[in-house]
Amino acid sequence: MDEIKLLEERLLDPQFRKSRKDLEIILDDDFIEYGSSGGVFNKKQIIDLLISEDMPNYTIMNFTARNLSHDIILANYQALNQDADRVQKSNRCSIWKRVSGHWKMLFHQGTNCS
Repeated sequence: MDEIKLLEERLLDPQFRKSRKDLEIILDDDFIEYGSSGGVFNKKQIIDLLISEDMPNYTIMNFTARNLSHDIILANYQALNQDADRVQKSNRCSIWKRVSGHWKMLFHQGTNCS
């Protein structure tokens, strides 16, 4: 489960999110995201969005993960961004699947809660 938390942290890292190559590797070809904006994104759409946006650093809080099967994990956590002007918090969940020995994100959802 520690590996999944590290992967989630990597995906919240602004520098990692600028690398199309890294995002292509970590996101499954069937990836789908229900964004906090209400939008629904596939792998290509979310990669295009991520590499073009300026995103602050988030901190993961209250991380939990559970096995749904041997090769499927559900991760839940809160992402916190705190800067001089405001605090932004969102509830997040992701489904990860092991493909050829590597974890890939299959699904992600973020819901703003502040």
